[in-house]
Amino acid sequence: MLSLDVAVVSAAQSRLCALGGQDGTLRLTVTPTSVHGGNAVSWTRCLDGPLSKVLLLELESGEVALLVCVAVGYAVLYRYILIIGVLCDSPSSLLV
Repeated sequence: MLSLDVAVVSAAQSRLCALGGQDGTLRLTVTPTSVHGGNAVSWTRCLDGPLSKVLLLELESGEVALLVCVAVGYAVLYRYILIIGVLCDSPSSLLV
């Protein structure tokens, strides 16, 4: 593991954990924090090169995004991660 970020999103009643690995592995886990519980959901994705930084962002709109910085010089912003995770390259993901 090279980078870790944890955030609690009270509006979604969830705890998010993002892990970035030296081998390019990205893992996002969403765990419910509500009294009624539920199952944790996890996504794993491989990117090119070591992940130097993962950062969970709660935007003003209430949306949660994940910024992933790769050591070889690019970054990816995953949006709507509570809905679609990080599995697909969708129009909601932006290559910076």
